[in-house]
Amino acid sequence: MKILKVSLLMTTCALTACGATDDDALEQQTAHASAPLASTQPLRVISHNIEGCPGGHAGNPAYLSSLKNQIDTWQPHVVGLQEVGWLQFQDLRNTYEPRGWNLRFESLRRTGPVSDPTSQTLPHPSCTYGQDAPYPQGQVLMVHGTLTAYEVAGLPFVDGDKHFSLQCGEFRMAGFTKTVRACNTHLAVAANDDANLNGKRQQLEAIEALTNPHVASKIVTLTGDFNLGPSSVHMDNIYRLTLGGSHTGDGEFREADQTDGTYCPNGACRDMQPTHGNSKLDYVFFNRQTCDNATLSGGVVPVQPTESDHDIKRGRCDITG
Repeated sequence: MKILKVSLLMTTCALTACGATDDDALEQQTAHASAPLASTQPLRVISHNIEGCPGGHAGNPAYLSSLKNQIDTWQPHVVGLQEVGWLQFQDLRNTYEPRGWNLRFESLRRTGPVSDPTSQTLPHPSCTYGQDAPYPQGQVLMVHGTLTAYEVAGLPFVDGDKHFSLQCGEFRMAGFTKTVRACNTHLAVAANDDANLNGKRQQLEAIEALTNPHVASKIVTLTGDFNLGPSSVHMDNIYRLTLGGSHTGDGEFREADQTDGTYCPNGACRDMQPTHGNSKLDYVFFNRQTCDNATLSGGVVPVQPTESDHDIKRGRCDITG
């Protein structure tokens, strides 16, 4: 049994060009199958590393077109973002808060851990658009509804002034008796870890410890750029699905794409559809207690390379809760 101590505290992308994904057909099937059940409805989630800073556009909000297109057309309930410049966050907040969204920003670079009340945010040297001096970059959690119980937990393994965290908040959706708890993270790059990726292992163990107390009583989503592929043994802390394809693992989550017929032709698998070049680094997870494997669907929406080096990750689960 693991015992952990963790500190809680300008290209327009038309839908025809980049909005069609391999999950669309499955979404239609699951929606049709679930129609007789009035209490069953979809929970749609997006995860996207927008590469706001670093990136060639230095945090320019004009390069959010593909993301905004997906939010406006696919209408997710939860969005988890990484590498967001402060001005980009302000643009998203000004655009979506009037439409019923709540947004929270957490800086990656800090003078100390998030558990330290004296810790201050630090600028990212690449975030320079529209300002004379650099400004912060970090991760953003967006929920369509009133955000409550918001908290940020520091994760193990500090990389210079990068203090990694898991941000979580809760909201209610009409039709669900259970509260939805949405969590978002951005984990360390493997190049700055040791050969066995022990820093990444500690971070995933901490996320497991932080989310496990909620999975039995709530609908829990987990998004993020994990900087790690699905086949890594360290992902066993998150996946219920084993590498062998059985639903008997240590983790409490199902990944949206694990039933993808293209990448998992023989049934459920840890889907390897790339989100960053030839690698899968970005995820949308749902807790197994509320999301059945048969009602999962997911996909990847390509974006213009001038916008980000990561594509948009989508996930949906039809939930009775």
